[in-house]
Amino acid sequence: MIDQALETPRQINRQPEAEKRGDFNFGWESHPSPRHPNNNEDSFLCLPEKGVFAVFDGVSSVEYGQDAATVARSSLENFFLNAKMAASSVEAESQARKALVLASKDISQTGIETKTGGQTTGVVACFWENPQNPKERALVVASVGDSRVYIVKNGQIEQVTLDDGPVKTSAISEDQARKTQSRFNNCLNPDRELNPSERHLFRQRNKIYQALGQDHPVVPTTHVLPLDGQETIIICSDGVSDNLTDQEIKAIVQANPNNQEAARNLADTAKRRSQTNHPRAKMDDITAIVIKNKTKSGSWPNETEEAAPIAIGSPVRIQRSNGRIESDWIIESIDIKTGSAFVTKPGPEEGLFLRKRVTLKLIDRLNRPALPADIDTAENLDQLFDTINQLGQIEGSRQTFTSEDLFYLIREVADGRKRPDVLPRTHNLRKTVIELVRRD
Repeated sequence: MIDQALETPRQINRQPEAEKRGDFNFGWESHPSPRHPNNNEDSFLCLPEKGVFAVFDGVSSVEYGQDAATVARSSLENFFLNAKMAASSVEAESQARKALVLASKDISQTGIETKTGGQTTGVVACFWENPQNPKERALVVASVGDSRVYIVKNGQIEQVTLDDGPVKTSAISEDQARKTQSRFNNCLNPDRELNPSERHLFRQRNKIYQALGQDHPVVPTTHVLPLDGQETIIICSDGVSDNLTDQEIKAIVQANPNNQEAARNLADTAKRRSQTNHPRAKMDDITAIVIKNKTKSGSWPNETEEAAPIAIGSPVRIQRSNGRIESDWIIESIDIKTGSAFVTKPGPEEGLFLRKRVTLKLIDRLNRPALPADIDTAENLDQLFDTINQLGQIEGSRQTFTSEDLFYLIREVADGRKRPDVLPRTHNLRKTVIELVRRD
């Protein structure tokens, strides 16, 4: 049964398309808690010209949390607008760490001057690019508290940050903490899925042991990850991550290629969940930023061709059980829990309809422009041919192979008339063909 509260809404252009400035295509959405609808204690920062994005979540248990979040935002904005371009990822990491330390001091100083005080979480994601080699790129993250950064890539979601809370402090190692955190992140019913000690820890997941504006120095945790341009980055307050599982977050992002719609649907879905009796439900301020990083070549995968929207009522391409890829199927419903959708199409006889369950991952693959990375992840020869047809050609070490050349050679290899070494190794094409032929 589909969870109606989580069903992905039909895409409606209530706001302009996701902003595209500099190297970034991004969208954002922020909602105040239903408990105080006129007072959003979250704050966020988008500085695409500097490659800097951040989220701050005012601590509700401390008076003036909203003020602290606002001061932190202004502090980081001033810091990065005046900062020089980092010459290395190490320098970028130092800048991100320093920005949060200074923000904490600014909050404390403002509290002294205005007698307001306040504390807030803070997470900043900085996109660093080597000035000497633009193809060398990295995501630099610094965090204090439990606002998070996720990366979605190749159908997987990874939490980059690690909350400054009981899970982190009770674990004997970071690896154990991440395993426990992941278990909690994907728990839909703690009473059934967790043992008593885990349930106790799960219910304490909102406690944080560090916050910007505290009366002693903060120690931000930093991470540096290489980028290849195929990543989608999510920055959010715990209003998103408490209400939604990692898999639900991933499914929403995959179902919405437009980053503005992805951010909006993340925030809207979390808000709906927060007002239910679901075991994960928690009323809170909710903020999400979704960013698509450019490819190494400097171009957007969908720059010249719009991806088909993945929403109820949208026409999409799907792959039949016989391998044939067909157009004009319609999305009937989307089930975020299972990461799948039911699609329908008029049958051969009047009044009859074909109906099929398809994964959102496959719908995404077949309804956006093909990427070179899709060669390596093709599940069958039909998907491989479809990808090659869209790419048009592939550069080998000695020659350029057109799609027609490759279709002929792959069929010859599949039928055993030619050896696999006639194919280029580019994008793991030769390896992929060998594996697919062996599988068949």
